[in-house]
Amino acid sequence: MSFHHSAHPHAGRRVTVASGSFAGTTPEVVDWYDRVTGRPWSESGVEDARTHRFAFRAAYDRLPLDQEVVLVHFHNGDRVLLHATELGDPAHALAPIAARS
Repeated sequence: MSFHHSAHPHAGRRVTVASGSFAGTTPEVVDWYDRVTGRPWSESGVEDARTHRFAFRAAYDRLPLDQEVVLVHFHNGDRVLLHATELGDPAHALAPIAARS
């Protein structure tokens, strides 16, 4: 069950993470986690270790435990979950990936 019916506003773009453990990094936003996987991050079970890492990090960084979670992709191939609040101001979004040369 997907909570988000439309893509994340930054899907397909690199963003500068504004806060949390990944502050200052520039991953590409894939989309809302529930749109990518078809289920909320909190109900993924043991199949997706990223959700466990996010839960620990959310507790440490005091992030909300709601479904406003995005999947991001780093240039080194890592895919992690970030809470939407960590992305900060939409003005931090950079150009769409396809538009970059």
